[in-house]
Amino acid sequence: MGVHREDCRITKVERDTAGGITYHVKLPHAREAFPICFRRKKRGDGTERCTNKAGFGTSHVGMGACKLHGGNAGRPPVSGKYAIQTKMRLSDKIEAYLNVDRSKLLDLTRELATARAMFDDFMEDFPDTEDQNYGISFHRFTVIIGTIGTLVEKISKIDSRNTLTAAQVMYLRATMADIMMKYLPDIHVRERAIRELAARMGGDVSVEMRPSEIVINGTMVDA
Repeated sequence: MGVHREDCRITKVERDTAGGITYHVKLPHAREAFPICFRRKKRGDGTERCTNKAGFGTSHVGMGACKLHGGNAGRPPVSGKYAIQTKMRLSDKIEAYLNVDRSKLLDLTRELATARAMFDDFMEDFPDTEDQNYGISFHRFTVIIGTIGTLVEKISKIDSRNTLTAAQVMYLRATMADIMMKYLPDIHVRERAIRELAARMGGDVSVEMRPSEIVINGTMVDA
């Protein structure tokens, strides 16, 4: 539905609102003015104006253009004072995160739980192969699965950052064996100490731990 500009009366114009300018218009036969889109319609001769409610179909209902004529269709406002307010809110949140302990900041457990919950909810209404929306649903399925996989991989990498690798454990054993050889002259005491060290570190106690050994690509060799 459209209306011609000359048949209406603009009673108020609000600038810098979400979705652009908000026009308060008294339409023909209407008792009072109210906010409508009032943008030029693309169809027809270009002289008609849109009579949709201001912000119709967007996140800024009651303000600015409707979703057919430049409204943000659910995206955050990006103009005027609303853009400034959005930046200020983000700035406060960023500052709050910067004050969080780094280990908590790197924790993606909540994000993974959210993705899994979304996946479970999505699968409850997954259509049959004969359904016309099956292709779209399958695409969304692969996207969610990919997101979950990426989060699991990132969490695993974060968790392993402080975990010693096999090569690092072997190097540590060799280094401690060096120290024991140097400061424990009694061979029997030294042998018992080295075997207990290997057992506690989860290594193979049958492997002889000699001094001055170097780890190359995870393998101990003579210096």
